Amino acid sequence: MADNDFVAVFQEEARELLEELEGSLLELENSPEDIKLVGRVFRSMHTIKGSAAMFGLDRIADFTHHVETALDRVRDGAVPVCRELINLILQSRDFITALLDAASGGDEPDPLRGEAIIHELAAVSSGRTTPAAAPATETARLQESVSAPAAAPAPDPAANRHYLIDFQPQAAFFEGGGDPRQLLEDLQAMGQSTVLIRGAADPAGLPGPAWKILLSTVHDHNAVRDVFIFAESSSTLTITPLATDKDHRQLAAELAPGADLPPSPAQPSRPAPQAAASPAPAVETPTPAVRKNSPEPQVLKGVESIRVAADKLDTLINLVGELVVTQARLTDVASALHQASLLEPVEQIEHLTAELRDLVLNIRMLPIGSTFTRFKRLVRDLSAELGKEVEMKTVGEETELDKTVIEQLNDPLIHLIRNSIDHGIESPEERLATGKPRSGTLFLSAVHNGANVVITVLDDGKGLDADSIRRKALQKGIISDDAVLSEQEIFSLIFAAGVSTARRISSVSGRGVGMDVVKNAIEKLRGSVQVNSEKNRGTTVTITLPLTMAIIDGLLVRAGDTHFVLPLAEVEECVELTAAEIARYHGRRVFAVRGHLIPYVRLRDFFVMPGSRPDREQMVIVSLREEQLGLVLDEVVGGHQTVIKSLGWTYRNAEGLSGSTILGNGEVALIIDTQALARAARIEESADVRRQ
Repeated sequence: MADNDFVAVFQEEARELLEELEGSLLELENSPEDIKLVGRVFRSMHTIKGSAAMFGLDRIADFTHHVETALDRVRDGAVPVCRELINLILQSRDFITALLDAASGGDEPDPLRGEAIIHELAAVSSGRTTPAAAPATETARLQESVSAPAAAPAPDPAANRHYLIDFQPQAAFFEGGGDPRQLLEDLQAMGQSTVLIRGAADPAGLPGPAWKILLSTVHDHNAVRDVFIFAESSSTLTITPLATDKDHRQLAAELAPGADLPPSPAQPSRPAPQAAASPAPAVETPTPAVRKNSPEPQVLKGVESIRVAADKLDTLINLVGELVVTQARLTDVASALHQASLLEPVEQIEHLTAELRDLVLNIRMLPIGSTFTRFKRLVRDLSAELGKEVEMKTVGEETELDKTVIEQLNDPLIHLIRNSIDHGIESPEERLATGKPRSGTLFLSAVHNGANVVITVLDDGKGLDADSIRRKALQKGIISDDAVLSEQEIFSLIFAAGVSTARRISSVSGRGVGMDVVKNAIEKLRGSVQVNSEKNRGTTVTITLPLTMAIIDGLLVRAGDTHFVLPLAEVEECVELTAAEIARYHGRRVFAVRGHLIPYVRLRDFFVMPGSRPDREQMVIVSLREEQLGLVLDEVVGGHQTVIKSLGWTYRNAEGLSGSTILGNGEVALIIDTQALARAARIEESADVRRQ
């Protein structure tokens, strides 16, 4: 792998760490006493710093070092977690992202901004230090000890501290590319160290190499521990502070070449750990900081996952798609030849192809939770900017979607969230005056529904003003004065270009640009978006998206000379539609199934197809969330594994179609957009009712 490839891998991993860091910081803001969260944030920053230095990205390493210094003060208990500190670390996270972009050829961030963040971090992280005791440098600040009892005098930051370190790496350490020499060199750079290696033939009987190190340094326990931060999960590590210089000299003599090795901390004869204040000698009653993680030998973390470029996955999915089409052609050929000897192998190939298809599609499926987590920062910053109090709640973070869908869903969701906070949720004073809780709620949810995922953005704000939307639509010439619209149809007008009900234009929204873009973006993903609202109760935006953009199980049908494919997961049943049934409802496009009237759309009429329809038509009933729709056609052919292809530039805006596919005989079949047909059915039903 070339150096550039390694750097690209680092940048991808660093961005993932920064996303995790942001989520941890927002959790820490709500739980400032959570030491585990502090440690998680520190480790993320430490990992980025070390990896950046390894790949020569010195600006990132230097800047991250300053942030790490402030976090270490928090970890030691010298500085409390406060909103100002969280704000600065979030700004640091953004600046590191900008530095990563610059390293990839993007715009250079303003260096003065980075210096300002460092200066403010230094001021906040020294907030509890009195001027007389303030260390002269950041390195000195890291040397402060907070473990001494309150009654004891403060330790001298410049005084040497002594540690006995036992380090035994596991097999996973070496398989992951770990190098003990680098760790020993890092310890040597911290001060004076005496090192003894113990091999597998050592009388102690420990498997593999192990090291015992005596370290004398001005650095504190946390700084020593951080040398092993990448090795903790794949090694046995004990760091024992030594209480006196006498203990240090005694162990130094014992660790001299040819000396007998003291008992290993891994042996049963090791005394139990005692309190740090015990008067007994430190060698016999140490206060060890033991970091053990001994994984099962057969389960090695280094082989649990592998990072693969997205374009390779795309190529694999395209090849599987071609394989599905070829398999369908093979099935047609075998059926035409009527050779019994071909049936079994063809069926086996069909079965294996289906398994391969499902496996490959699952590789691209990602939980939507990572997208939801990013929005917590947006809600936090935007509500503070607008002087509002908003709590974000999420449900269904584990719901999986195709990677492409998740990536393209980000911008539409951001716009919906900004609209909810800016226009929907009221200020604390307005909410209290109307009897609502002071803090508003923004609710995001995701749930599977057949072959689709339904995403909901809901707020408990003031809701949409139907009269205002209608007036704005009249001004823009979108509707006529005599248009008769239901409330739901009026709400749908906000997706028209230029329609906005905001009384003011802000830096956030209000110019009538965006909701039409949201609708277009969702429809490009073969999805649909609906809005419902209740005055003073809130607004709900519902987005329905397909699980995958590549391959689906379909139902092949025919109308006239054209074949169509319906998503099989939406199909409920098939019934016959006779001329007598049509006449029963006096021309209304509805059909009774077990006492329920279901609206229907005739494909011949919708797509303006020539020729006369048969005496007995077939109706496929599909389920779309809380409603049903009938699709009237000539013939139901059967199931079909459908590889989704685009319609091309000419037909990409064709209403009622979401794609195309190639059948086994080479014919092109069109994939039905059932959501678009459902909208058409509602409009036709409203028109029928008004005419009557």
